[in-house]
Amino acid sequence: MLATVEQTRLKVSKNTEAERKSQLGQFFTPARTAQFMASLFTSKNIDNCRLLDAGAGIGSLSSAFLERCIAAEINFRKIEIAAFELDDFIHNELNNSLSSYKNRLLTGYNLVSVTDLLMQF
Repeated sequence: MLATVEQTRLKVSKNTEAERKSQLGQFFTPARTAQFMASLFTSKNIDNCRLLDAGAGIGSLSSAFLERCIAAEINFRKIEIAAFELDDFIHNELNNSLSSYKNRLLTGYNLVSVTDLLMQF
């Protein structure tokens, strides 16, 4: 699944103007970097995991983390992800990335946009 996320990353990055990326501080983290970052997570002796993915983009880091869980490198009974992304234009891709894990192991996820946050105030 991470390979699919990587293909989406390449497409979205190519189709996003450099100025917009700069304004939003977007990096569109490559799969290899996301895998390295996910390798830094250690399994604790707890059942529940709550992951905050700030600046989630299309979900590369969350996907790399979930791939480690699927491979049983780290084990949790329940996984919840809070994914924050400023760019409403890529929420569909982020939602697709996270929902692809829903039937395999992800208990739940919440995608939060700036628009959602501003409406709370």
